[in-house]
Amino acid sequence: MFLALGSKNKQGFVDGSITRPAANSPKLPQWTRCDVMVWCWIVNTIVPGIKEAYMTAKSAASLWTEIRERYGQSNGPLLFQLKKELKDISQGNDSIVEYFTKLKRRWDDIDELEVFSECSCGAMDKCTCNILKQVLESASREKLITFLMGLNGSYEHLRTNILSMDPIPNINRAYSILQQVESQENISLILQTGQDSSALAAMKAQASKSGKVKVLGMSGRKITVKTAIRDQSTMKGGVVLVTKGVTLWTPALSYILR
Repeated sequence: MFLALGSKNKQGFVDGSITRPAANSPKLPQWTRCDVMVWCWIVNTIVPGIKEAYMTAKSAASLWTEIRERYGQSNGPLLFQLKKELKDISQGNDSIVEYFTKLKRRWDDIDELEVFSECSCGAMDKCTCNILKQVLESASREKLITFLMGLNGSYEHLRTNILSMDPIPNINRAYSILQQVESQENISLILQTGQDSSALAAMKAQASKSGKVKVLGMSGRKITVKTAIRDQSTMKGGVVLVTKGVTLWTPALSYILR
């Protein structure tokens, strides 16, 4: 809500920086009109069940103060909760986009609570060691490590490659790399699924004509068949051996019936 008021340049009505003009000031009607407008904005964001308790507030500033006193809390418990949630986040069954979005939401909330005050003594203007840049880079590396640690095991090789880069990429660059790899894998899976379906249909048709073997199904690169002798599903060196005179070669998704 405070950010929304800032977008309208009305934060001063709740933080006390825009004070009420004197009773004989020509600016009083304009101030009153703006204050009532801000008051209405705040009230409209309150849930109906408790809205009536704030209808007697005489100004936007008094309304804002009353809400903060009743429901405001110190940053400590909230910061603890956010960092605990951040520690427990892992990719699981989420996509790279969904996983990164969960992390970023917590990072943004934490950054909002851990705001560093601006230097008021002027020392930073004379600093030549780039200490502020180093602090920001350290925070970026910490986010990168957190992001990589929560990835699934299938990204182990890519995780090692990213950590081996010199200089190490920032979190946004690492996210971009992983998202591209995930997109390529999804496209390959779609293409492979289409090829497998076509190959399985052709194999069933030809095997049915030969009468020597019956194709029951295919899972990934393994083909399950039924012969006159026994049911068998084996994989050795990329070739499925069924029985004498019948060979199924899965890498090419083709077969030879001798």
